[in-house]
Amino acid sequence: MEFLFDDYLIDRREGVIRVLGETIKAEKPIIAPEMPWESDSLGRASIIFDDDDGIYRIWYRSNAMVAAVPDVGGGDREDSRAFLCYGESEDGINWGRPSLGIYEYEGSKDNNIVMELPPDTDTPFFSIFKDPEDPDPARRYKAIGFDDSVTSSIADREDGTRGVCVSYSPDGFRWEMPKLVMSTDDLTDCDCIL
Repeated sequence: MEFLFDDYLIDRREGVIRVLGETIKAEKPIIAPEMPWESDSLGRASIIFDDDDGIYRIWYRSNAMVAAVPDVGGGDREDSRAFLCYGESEDGINWGRPSLGIYEYEGSKDNNIVMELPPDTDTPFFSIFKDPEDPDPARRYKAIGFDDSVTSSIADREDGTRGVCVSYSPDGFRWEMPKLVMSTDDLTDCDCIL
């Protein structure tokens, strides 16, 4: 999404009228931390409407606090584990967390965790979308994003490289390891791929 405050990114303006929209603050977040694996934070969400099933789907990153560990600057800092989680909604406002039975967290698979994210990877999943046109059913869902961690474990990665990564899934739950498809030294301050 781009905010078009000026004409810098606009190639042509024929038939375009600039309108200032009213901002409305929601009463509550669409999804808030409720589960133990969400104890630290939620973020980096990707939401789609699935025409085939008539529901909204959300994939989001959650962090769970693990323990206090020594900090390089002295003292202790909290350490956490990161997960890719999944939710569903009929209206895009009220979200449920279906039990997927995929990932074992503290002895149980009764959770909505798709996978644990590698500890040395900043953000391997950003924009997730469904591609009904891909002839390969193993690539029905796609994830694309920018990973700026220089020590990442993302596949096909050269030491110190950063760039755009992609991953594929047949169902949105079982993902292959992200692959680096474009290397760049440019940094980004947000996930602005799609």
